[in-house]
Amino acid sequence: MAELSFETPDDAMAALKAIYLRDGADAALRAARDLLVVGSTFIAATQGPDEAMKDLAIVTRMHKKPSQTRRPTLRLR
Repeated sequence: MAELSFETPDDAMAALKAIYLRDGADAALRAARDLLVVGSTFIAATQGPDEAMKDLAIVTRMHKKPSQTRRPTLRLR
C-alpha cells in the first residue's frame, strides 16, 4: 500500500472513495476501520486514552440523531 497523507478530512474521504471505487465496499470499510484504529492509537499514545475516547465519543454523537431510524448513507458515486 502506498503512503497516505491527508491535509484535510476531505482528503481522507477522497482516499476512501477511491478504495471503494477500485476495490469495493468491503475494502473501503476495512481501510476506514484501520484509519480509525491507528488514529485512536496515536491519540491515546500522545495525548492519553481519555483524549482518544473523547474524540471517538464526538464522532459517535455526530452520527447519532434521535430522529434517525436508519444508518446514514454515504454517497460515493
